[in-house]
Formats: sequence, C-alpha cells, structure tokens
Amino acid sequence: MRVKAIARIILFTKNIDAMLAFYEGTLGFARGDDSTPGFVSLVVGSLELSLHQIPEPYANAIVIDDPP
Repeated sequence: MRVKAIARIILFTKNIDAMLAFYEGTLGFARGDDSTPGFVSLVVGSLELSLHQIPEPYANAIVIDDPP
C-alpha cells in the first residue's frame, strides 16, 4: 500500500514557542482556527501541522544536549 496524501501531522514539543517561530516565521505556515493553549494547528496547502506542548513534568525530564 502506498501513501497517497497526508492530511495532518502532530508533533509533540518541549518548546511550542520556538516551534511556532520556526514554522510561522521561517516557513510561512499560517495559524489554523482550532488553536488552544498548548496546542496549535498550522496550515500550509492541504496539510495541517499540529504542535502539542509536552506537559512540563515530562518535558523537564527530556534533555536535548545538541539540537540540530
């Protein structure tokens, strides 16, 4: 079976503000209508990219020493 289209991608993130700055500011994605605190949908063409903030207790346990 081959994938013909992708409608939505959900990314879990430690820092939703940094991710928004990248996807909105650098790549030009537009913010969707169904955004709430800790969850933001971005749209480009027919693709919806949803960013979901990892809850703080879990995010604090994730260490990123050398991000790309």
